Amino acid sequence: MKITHVNNQLNMNHIHQTVTLRGWVSKSRRMGGMIFIDLRDRFGITQLTIDQQSKVYDIALTLRQEYVISVKGKVVERQSKNPALATGDIEVKIDELIIINSSETPPIQVLDDTDYWMKRKLRKSIETAFSMITAKFGKVIKATSINGFLTKLKLFIAAYSIDCFFKLPIAKQQLIFSYAN
Repeated sequence: MKITHVNNQLNMNHIHQTVTLRGWVSKSRRMGGMIFIDLRDRFGITQLTIDQQSKVYDIALTLRQEYVISVKGKVVERQSKNPALATGDIEVKIDELIIINSSETPPIQVLDDTDYWMKRKLRKSIETAFSMITAKFGKVIKATSINGFLTKLKLFIAAYSIDCFFKLPIAKQQLIFSYAN
């Protein structure tokens, strides 16, 4: 399939047009009888929808992060608009889906600037870890707070905690994220 648009290009002017897009699966979510896919390319993200009655529904169930796909479908107006995305007013209802390349689960999660919530969780987890360390070593920190040593010790403890956190397996990092909420 030859692409007609890139992922950051579609807007309300394209409603009811049939388009062909290609890119990486950034996220795939199931809600009710629908599958929502965030398709990413170097230009941006477009949300795709597939309902349970679609002939490509079973194929869409197999999609994972970083699969490369080509899709053809009709541009429709989104019911819940997302002002954070350039394409946040529309979504593409998929009629055809081709998996160009599958992918193993990446060893690290591929993030982009639109993944605000993951960054927020990480920041919250680091703040929680720092608070726990401060509580645990509070007496030592107070006893050694001579000539700015307190600040240096806090920075050392925070850096050591962050380093230890990133050395943990992904599953344990995600567990820490879940406790931070």
